Amino acid sequence: MRELCASATERVVLHGDLHHDNILRATREPWLAIDPHGIVGDPGYEVGALLFNPDPDDRDESLTALVPQRVEQLADGLAMPVDRVVAWGFVKAVTSDVWSAEGWSPVADRSPISRALDVARLLLPRLP
Repeated sequence: MRELCASATERVVLHGDLHHDNILRATREPWLAIDPHGIVGDPGYEVGALLFNPDPDDRDESLTALVPQRVEQLADGLAMPVDRVVAWGFVKAVTSDVWSAEGWSPVADRSPISRALDVARLLLPRLP
């Protein structure tokens, strides 16, 4: 994460928690981002969560299989190098899984491992 932040070519205002649950279809605009955290940083920071959401607790292999295509789509649509999309995806996936593990309990009904970790494992060999 430090390397990505240090190598950013620009710093922009970011939502800070952009993921599927914080993007709504709206009437005044086609889409509306809610619950902004308002941070400044590398534009790539926002793409990471889009690779393992929605519902990172659902370890559906068919959703994980979409990740390589999503990486390419995000890189192309945002004019961002694929390597940065992969790296931010990895950072955000690992961070998400750490947060999930912190709140996990052995009496919980779900596994402590989420699809975010599955995505991190998929992206690891693609890291620059």
